[in-house]
Amino acid sequence: PGVTVTVKSPNLQGSRTAVTSINGDFVLPQLPAGDYTVTLTMNGFQTVTRQVKLSAAQTTPIQVTMNVAAVAAEAVVVAERETISQTQQNATTVTSQTLEKLPIGRTLNAAVALAPGANTNGPGGNIVISGAMSFENLFLVNGVAVQDNIRNTPLNLYIEDAVQEQTVSTSGISAEYGRFSGGVVNVITKSGGNAFSGSFRTSFTNDKWTTKTDYVNPSTGLNPEVKLDDVIPTYEATIGGPIFKDVLWFFGAGRLTETTFSANLAQPILTPYTRGTNEARYEGKLTFSIAGKHTLLANYQNIDNEQLNYFFTSAPVYDFESIYDRQLPQELISANYSGTITDNFFLEAQYSQRKFTFENSGSKYTDLVKGTMMVNNSNGYRWWSPTFCAVCGPEKRDSDQAMLKGTYFLSTKGLGSHNIVLGGEMYDDKRLVNNHQSGSGYRIYTTNVVVSNGVAYPAINAAASGTSPTYILWNPILENSQGTSFKTWSVFLNDTWSLNRSLSFNVGVRWDKNDGTDASGRKTASDDKFSPRLGVSWDVKSNGDLIVNASYARYVAAVANNQADAAALGGQPASVSFDYRGPTINWNLPSGAPLVSTEEAIRQVFDWFFANGGTSRPTRGAPTIPGINPNIEESLASPNTDELSLGVTKRLGSRGLVRAAFVYREAADFYATTVDTTTGP
Repeated sequence: PGVTVTVKSPNLQGSRTAVTSINGDFVLPQLPAGDYTVTLTMNGFQTVTRQVKLSAAQTTPIQVTMNVAAVAAEAVVVAERETISQTQQNATTVTSQTLEKLPIGRTLNAAVALAPGANTNGPGGNIVISGAMSFENLFLVNGVAVQDNIRNTPLNLYIEDAVQEQTVSTSGISAEYGRFSGGVVNVITKSGGNAFSGSFRTSFTNDKWTTKTDYVNPSTGLNPEVKLDDVIPTYEATIGGPIFKDVLWFFGAGRLTETTFSANLAQPILTPYTRGTNEARYEGKLTFSIAGKHTLLANYQNIDNEQLNYFFTSAPVYDFESIYDRQLPQELISANYSGTITDNFFLEAQYSQRKFTFENSGSKYTDLVKGTMMVNNSNGYRWWSPTFCAVCGPEKRDSDQAMLKGTYFLSTKGLGSHNIVLGGEMYDDKRLVNNHQSGSGYRIYTTNVVVSNGVAYPAINAAASGTSPTYILWNPILENSQGTSFKTWSVFLNDTWSLNRSLSFNVGVRWDKNDGTDASGRKTASDDKFSPRLGVSWDVKSNGDLIVNASYARYVAAVANNQADAAALGGQPASVSFDYRGPTINWNLPSGAPLVSTEEAIRQVFDWFFANGGTSRPTRGAPTIPGINPNIEESLASPNTDELSLGVTKRLGSRGLVRAAFVYREAADFYATTVDTTTGP
């Protein structure tokens, strides 16, 4: 008892101190991740100094024996460089320095893939953690969720050289974290310091360096993998330092790249062209310390992204009319407060806004001729007009987040110490879009195409009865979107209880309420669940050499935006198809006969269509009308996962450790669609 503990770090303004309690223990929460010098002093005892590493979203334990002072004071320095959690939580930290030493990318996905229990085997190469769905992880940058609202995949709201480290938590996770059933990824970016520092990096790529084959198509004489021999640089820069030492720091970073790569129009045309991306990322951060006890941090991140010669890549295109330039700007603003109210009570608050917008994505025309997309019914390839509508309004995928939590350290003589965290959180997942599928709202599915001189012409054949190989698809927006708002309200309580030097426990519970309305203003999510988090850790020798962990947890995921909005009439396209019974166009023509252009073919199809009832004609099969089919009759339940974990950690000298863990999970309340007659035939 009574030992003064002082911590210093290049990532910390000034120093932080604590005095050990009656049990000889202490806690220093809300410290930024980084390398720390910990000094323990007391009159009559030798001063002890430890070098420790503190990782994001992890607790670093320190055990020290104080010896009576000899004639000369002695400093004991022990290097502790853990990147693997020693508590009940299974977590692994990957630093930027580690990524630079390995022959892999410096991306978030590359860092996560290095963690045990995580891989990139999900659909589209997305991240899977502990066997959960790839859309049920939580990705945080400086404590702010940075996921796309539809697929829940992480957005690139970071600059590689600005990243300090990334921690992947795969099981045994504290009640402070929610809205996931897989894992939690914490990305921490750098801050300024008392010394000016910076970096500049240039990376080079070349499309031709990725050529996989020299195969030449014998029928066209073209190489389907024609590559550009063009070296593309990516520039990254960081700078940080003091405005006033130990009081106000700044940090800034930027990343500029203009990529180009080759592409071909769809077979059999295969005309080569160049695609590319112009992207600029920026980050700015201010850290302000008040009397060494209160810290204010403001962070701003921005991405200007323009995709050149883009098309909806799910379907190849035959022509350049289907190709366009679009913009995908992103912005993140956050503010964080952390403060020491008393020697054993600490407070933290954070608020953030994230914005992600799709601009100019799709067709620039809304008339029947130029705004109607053509689709080859035999293979799904498209031409004439782009997918979606660029002039019908942007798509906004935004979120707001607020958090408040207090930490109280209680040390008792007989029952050890308690590090109690109580807090609340609100997360609002918002999306606003009128999802026009084409400029005009129509698509024409042709029987096939005829290619002449590198130009695709529609081949249209109409059946007199039954299902026609050519049909018209109408996708009207019957009601404009009011915007979705799917909120998760959370309250959590977590106690990290150290009974003695050998036994510690984690006792926590979290309450999450998913509450939200779809784009028609209808409530489709109103469900709440409790999540217990229990764990025990046994330090066999009471010296950190061998630790056995066991835990039970329940994780409750947020309701997915695209599922909770699936039945909304607002902003969602209906799908109504009509068989084409008109005259054939460009079908079984004699050799040398003139071909009807796509423009003229569209006119002829619509002339017949509207002369024969138009959208009042009998439909081709059952139409899909949002709000009717599909329909959400009751609130969606919140997907959740129960987890049991058992682990053993063994220290390897003073420079490393190894951990083995067994994790068993059982998931419940998945989404499912049922087709029956309760809403009609």
